[in-house]
Amino acid sequence: MKIQGKVIDSTTKEPLFGVNVFISDQNGKVINPPKGVATNPDGNYSLDVGSMQYVSASYIGYKTITKLNTPFTSNTQPSDFWDFKLSPQINEIAEFTVIADKDEPIDAARKDKRNYKPFIIGGLVVLALIVGVVTYKKLNNERYL
Repeated sequence: MKIQGKVIDSTTKEPLFGVNVFISDQNGKVINPPKGVATNPDGNYSLDVGSMQYVSASYIGYKTITKLNTPFTSNTQPSDFWDFKLSPQINEIAEFTVIADKDEPIDAARKDKRNYKPFIIGGLVVLALIVGVVTYKKLNNERYL
């Protein structure tokens, strides 16, 4: 069965572009093999799903929503059943230390060892005023950028 719908921000009612709409388990996790689509600039999507399969809509900075496709869904639900209204969600991560990775001469901003409290904008981790942060690795239970 082909389902069609629209994904919008629950607060602003604006369509969301690039939202992942996919077959999932009941907890909204991708199943194997993965099958899904991304919404177009107008927030619209269409996806082939089987009976008794879960469908989730997931987007960075928003809470994932999962719905179940039953044999009766298309006959008993309103025409906008497959529309998703995603609510913004703040995800926090623990504080971590940024340490320079090389001993070669570099500017003071990159050489300092400091504790940074990251903040989140639209689900993206942002480190303010850090010059030259390019990679991430974990060593001895410390996080290095």
